[in-house]
This record gives sequence, C-alpha cells and structure tokens, in this order.
Amino acid sequence: MLVAGHRPIIRTILWTLLGAALWLVASVPSGFSVLQIAMFIGPGVVLAIATSWASHAAFPRRWSWRHGLRAAVVGAVGFPPIVAAFFAWSGTFGSETMVTLLVFSAWLAVLSGLMMALVHLAMTRRGDMRVLQ
Repeated sequence: MLVAGHRPIIRTILWTLLGAALWLVASVPSGFSVLQIAMFIGPGVVLAIATSWASHAAFPRRWSWRHGLRAAVVGAVGFPPIVAAFFAWSGTFGSETMVTLLVFSAWLAVLSGLMMALVHLAMTRRGDMRVLQ
C-alpha cells in the first residue's frame, strides 16, 4: 500500500517516463535526434504560456504565473516531440505546405485557448462572474 506522501513522487516519475517515451518515439518517424528535437523547447514554452493566458481571457485575475509555469513545463516537454512528428507528417506534402501548416497550427493553439475561455465564460453563473472579475 502506498503512503499518501509518495503518490506525488510516483505521479512525477510516471509523467517523466511518459515525456521521455514521447521524445524517443517522435525521433523515429521524424529522423531527428533528441538534440534536434530540443530546438523546439523555446517555442513550445512561449506557445503554451500564450495558450494558458488566452484560456483565462474571460477571467484574467484567475490566471497566475503558477498557471504559466505549469503550461511552460507542459510546452517544453510535449511540444517538441509533437513538432517532430508534425514535420515527419507534413514533410510528405512539400515544403510550402509544411510552413503554412506550421503557422496555422500555432494560431490554432492560441485560438483553442480563447475557445476554452469562452466555454468557461458560458458555463459560469451570473453571480459568480461578479466575484471573479
């Protein structure tokens, strides 16, 4: 039986293993090495923070840098292997299409954050809105 204090450690280990597996699996179809995939950590961090911030657009006071930090970690771990797999997939369409798809997908990420904000706004009761603003 697990002690309650050990569960966050186990959860962290499992998330770390999942992230490492994602990086290794993405390197196979893309042909990129892990170091080449690591180039996308910076854009992943920026895009994840922008998406997190956009998802709180309806209630900006609820967003904190703690949300931003969590989004940055997710962006640093999850974005690079997804981009590597994206390059492997979109490279089959040609270089012009690949650049267009890359730009559209960045905008799609930020717009999805705004959509989450609109859904949150629609699901919030009127009395709660005064408190949150």
